Amino acid sequence: MAIKVIELELTRPFPSLQYIDANRYAKVQILVRKNNQPIGYAFIELVGETNKHLLEEKYLRSEIECQIPCQSVKTLDLASLEYNWPTLTVVICTRGRPQSLKNALESLTKLIYPADKIELLVVDNAPNDDSVTKIVAQFPGYRQVVEPRPGLNWARNNALKIAKGEIVAYVDDDVRVDPLWAKGIAYHFSDPQVGCVTGLVAPAELETDAQQMFEEYGGFGKGFEPHEYSLELPRRWDYSKSPRHGR
Repeated sequence: MAIKVIELELTRPFPSLQYIDANRYAKVQILVRKNNQPIGYAFIELVGETNKHLLEEKYLRSEIECQIPCQSVKTLDLASLEYNWPTLTVVICTRGRPQSLKNALESLTKLIYPADKIELLVVDNAPNDDSVTKIVAQFPGYRQVVEPRPGLNWARNNALKIAKGEIVAYVDDDVRVDPLWAKGIAYHFSDPQVGCVTGLVAPAELETDAQQMFEEYGGFGKGFEPHEYSLELPRRWDYSKSPRHGR
C-alpha cells in the first residue's frame, strides 16, 4: 500500500487530514516542522477507515511528541530573521526534462529571500530543441544560458563562471525547494570557515513500491541533526565493505 507524505507545523493549528484515504494508505509519514524548520519524521499507522480518529490534531500532537523530542529541539526561525543576507545565485542545470524543470521553477518562485539579492539562472545543457527556452519564458526574472557540451559538470562550471552572487547554490531540475531553502543555505555561510553547505532532501511522495524501496535503502535524507565535516578531522574508511572485497 502507498504511504501518504504530509507536512505539519507545530506552532500553527493543524489542517484537517480527514481527506486522507485510509483504505489506500497504510501509513502517514509526517515531516514535522517547528518555526518552519524540519525537526524529524513521525509515522501514523492506518488500518482502514475505522481508525481515522488517529488523524485528529489532539492525537497527532501527542504521537509527534512521543516520537520526536520537540521541546528539546532548538530552532532558528529564518522566515523572520533580520540578517544582512549575501547575494545569491541559484542555478538549475537541465537537459531534456521541460515538465520537471517547470515544476522546479514554480517552487523557486516561492523562495523567501530579498529580491534584490538573488539571481536565478537556468543552464540549458546540450539542448535538442527550444523546450527549455519556452519554459523559462514563463518565469520572468530568470536568466538562461546554453552550455553546448553535454555533461552536468560542464553545465555547472559554465554557471560558476557567469554567476553574479557571492554564493552559488545548485539545485536539480527534478526537485521542489522549500521556501526557506535559500535562506538556510546563505545563513550558514556567516561562519567564515564554511566552504560548502547542503541540507535535507525529503521525498515528495511515496506512492509506489519503487519510491518506498528507494527510501528504505537510504534515499537522499541524511537526518535532521547538523553535521560538520573538515579535512582536519580524522577519517575512518572501512575498506572491508568495498565491492572489491566481494561484500
